[in-house]
Amino acid sequence: MRGSQVALIVLAMAGLAGTARAGDYEDTVTELTANQPPAVAAVIQRRLACNRWFHGTAYDLRLAASPRAPFELRRLQCQLVDGDERLLRYRYRHAPDIRKAFDEADKAVF
Repeated sequence: MRGSQVALIVLAMAGLAGTARAGDYEDTVTELTANQPPAVAAVIQRRLACNRWFHGTAYDLRLAASPRAPFELRRLQCQLVDGDERLLRYRYRHAPDIRKAFDEADKAVF
């Protein structure tokens, strides 16, 4: 009985490790936008919010731009984030901290 209880606890902890804490999103936004130019911080915030909305899957551009989409999603303009990020990556191409922040935001899934 003791061994099965330990195995059950280990399985439960492994299952919880895969879920994101509620504060992870806010912590990531704060970490990645700290000390960034305002335009960079705004695009990173939009990227993270779009990633959160679509849970890391490819953005459904038809949904994101649809007049029937929720206001919050339309306000984010997820369909434009890639282009905005490309522009800022070019503008700040000599700033490794900005490139790293964009890379981290691209990979973040909530």
